[in-house]
Amino acid sequence: MHEAVTEFLPYADFVKVTDDELEFITGLNDEKEGIKALLRYAARAKLIFVTRGGNGSAVYDREANSADYAAYPADVVDTTGAGDCFIGSIIWHLLNGEAELTVGGTEKAMNFAVRACACVISKKGGAPSMPSREEVEKLK
Repeated sequence: MHEAVTEFLPYADFVKVTDDELEFITGLNDEKEGIKALLRYAARAKLIFVTRGGNGSAVYDREANSADYAAYPADVVDTTGAGDCFIGSIIWHLLNGEAELTVGGTEKAMNFAVRACACVISKKGGAPSMPSREEVEKLK
């Protein structure tokens, strides 16, 4: 594992990585094995979120429970900001009591996040493409 990353993992309540970042950090190209390795370093993390671009996303817990979410269909214009939008959506739901740090407790947040990301990637730019809650909720 890379020291610059692993130095902070023990302090994280949850971790969000892309599939490429997971492989880079752990040196493993199998996602489930990579999650196990990451959790050894992220001793207090309850959840690991993995984004896979057009291949969707997943959430894993320490007991090897997981849930996969398909990417919401969108015409890709620019992926800048998609990861920030994803984790921002999760954090917003957690802070507003609409999610819990369990695989099942993040279902609403994950469904919102994948739709929010579809809004972001269908526009040019990072910050200018961030959708409003109303815009995301129109996508069902």
